[in-house]
Amino acid sequence: MIKNRFLILRRLTQISIIVLYFGANAWGWNILIGNLSSSKIIDLIPMSDPYAVLQMFVSGAVISSNVFIGALIVIIFYSIIGGRSFCSWICPINIITDFANYIRRKLGFNKIQKRQPATRNIRYWTIAVSLIISFIFGVAAFEFISPISMVHRGIIFGLGFGWSAILIIFLFDLFVLKNGWCGHICPLGGFYSIVGKFSLIRVEHEEEKCTLCMKCKEVCPESQVLFMIGKSSEQILSGECTNCARCVEVCDDNALNFSLRNLIDKKRRRIDMKLVTKLGLGLAVTSFIVFIGCSQAQPTYSEESLGLRKVDLYTENTVMPEETKYNKASPSSSKTIARAFQDAPPMIPHDTEGMLPITVNNNQCVSCHAPEVAPSLGALPYPKSHMINFRPDTHLAKDGKIVKNGKEIDNTSSEKLEYVTIKNINKLSGARFNCSQCHAPQSEGELVGNTFQPDFTNKDGMKKSSWTGSKLTEGLDTLME
Repeated sequence: MIKNRFLILRRLTQISIIVLYFGANAWGWNILIGNLSSSKIIDLIPMSDPYAVLQMFVSGAVISSNVFIGALIVIIFYSIIGGRSFCSWICPINIITDFANYIRRKLGFNKIQKRQPATRNIRYWTIAVSLIISFIFGVAAFEFISPISMVHRGIIFGLGFGWSAILIIFLFDLFVLKNGWCGHICPLGGFYSIVGKFSLIRVEHEEEKCTLCMKCKEVCPESQVLFMIGKSSEQILSGECTNCARCVEVCDDNALNFSLRNLIDKKRRRIDMKLVTKLGLGLAVTSFIVFIGCSQAQPTYSEESLGLRKVDLYTENTVMPEETKYNKASPSSSKTIARAFQDAPPMIPHDTEGMLPITVNNNQCVSCHAPEVAPSLGALPYPKSHMINFRPDTHLAKDGKIVKNGKEIDNTSSEKLEYVTIKNINKLSGARFNCSQCHAPQSEGELVGNTFQPDFTNKDGMKKSSWTGSKLTEGLDTLME
């Protein structure tokens, strides 16, 4: 039998999960999509981090039914079967902390620092503090600083600040505190300790086989759960056990092995009703919370319905939308396009090949749309408003003050009407030369359905602008025909 069989299985599991998440992002695999906070199995079964969902719930966020169901699935699995196995079989941080602990043992640091300077209850205080902060500030507090999320997302989408998280945790566990992050601080580990306290899969100790070599306590990341070593034969029932199986592997006496939790009290020869009651009550409370959350949840929308390409967000960059086709009709044969809203600039109904970009010295639009030639060519003339200079004469006086139309002002960007002038220049204004800034070519593609119906403020709104009513533009018109 392979000595480190469980360690190898754990690493294979952790690496496989990372590869599947990475494959979903990089190559469009749909076996495991998302990340450890929220994901889907085969694009069907939702999975959500229940601790993150709890923070969101406390912060007042509206949570969809899929997220609640995903959290419920995870809670049921770990509360009945997995215990705290997330920490040793799934979490990528475990690889880092195990490596730090391995070096620590090899260098003899554990012998130097025999007594840990911190309590393992810090993680439970961290849970409480994170929930209080989430409630006060309306955000999922721990998710903002979670090194688990940083590292996992970094591995999948590219490591940025994740490298710093890896280094800090590694050095902290190596030099400061044995199993410092996972065994003392991490609130997610504390959360799963509570959730998995009554799970069925347990490590069992047989005292008659034990020779007190203490190898199990040396490698165990939660050595306090092995209090029965050399004292009594019993199962490890503490929720803080991670089910990592390191104690099982290093035990040469075969005194430690996995077993199913005893639901029958051996001393009294009857079913342990306290345990059954706790399991039932836990499931009932969880189901009630999920039911309330689902009943108040807002409707969810599929990823495929969000974008123009109608595909999920993970494959959107590999799927090309339909080609946009612009109108190829020549200027002389095109038909005018009705305005989309009141006073909208008329759109370009003909082919613009070779006409763009428009510059001050190269504007082919005026060759057809200038008022003096447009009627003979059957084109629409640009209106009087395009042949007016609205800009006031502006200069600096000798004393340095700004003068507009003979009046001193404090700011050149002032939009007061008294500073605006109307000067007919009988040619296209320099401010209007870039025609395509307002008048755009129209495509024939239908990327999205369009049910928009314009509501014009006057009966001729589809074909002309309503410039009347303004002292500056009285009588100016933009007739299309």
